[in-house]
Amino acid sequence: MNKALLDDYGFHIDLYRDTGRRVPIQVKTPDDLLGDDKVFDFIKTDIHGVEYEVLASMSDALWENATGIYVETRTIPFYEGEHTLDEIAKLMKDRGFCWLFSRDGAGHPFCSEYDVFFVKDPRTIRTVEQALKHCLAGLLVGRFEYVRYILRFYKERYGACEVLDTFGRKACRLFLLSPEHA
Repeated sequence: MNKALLDDYGFHIDLYRDTGRRVPIQVKTPDDLLGDDKVFDFIKTDIHGVEYEVLASMSDALWENATGIYVETRTIPFYEGEHTLDEIAKLMKDRGFCWLFSRDGAGHPFCSEYDVFFVKDPRTIRTVEQALKHCLAGLLVGRFEYVRYILRFYKERYGACEVLDTFGRKACRLFLLSPEHA
């Protein structure tokens, strides 16, 4: 834990006091846990300070197949050696992902926690299936303008598509949106 940070907020210190006791744990990479089936569209991490290490250890196959990755992290390290949101954002950018959504986590008042959802750069979309996954990502985090953007992007790049046009009309009705995607 970041002792200096805790000292600044002494009224919480008893809740987070380091006892000096260390407990060894067995660690597995995402590839170890997920096995040979590396087809995951969305990945969520909430692993208290080791998000960066886990993301950095993912195989190229996991990065390639993922459309969105949701990360809970902080702007100020709470745990010893914890990487910050800025470092995670750089890793995500280096792996071809863009920041789609974030929200201030209401966890600890002094840790600057954030939930951040990254999506694969939409300029890599080549198929209707990929476009639909990006639309789903936008819907998952309430970014309807992103859904409209993806529908327009695909139509301008590849032409009209009955599947995406139908999806766009239904999404507009479901979420009471104006049909600006057409």
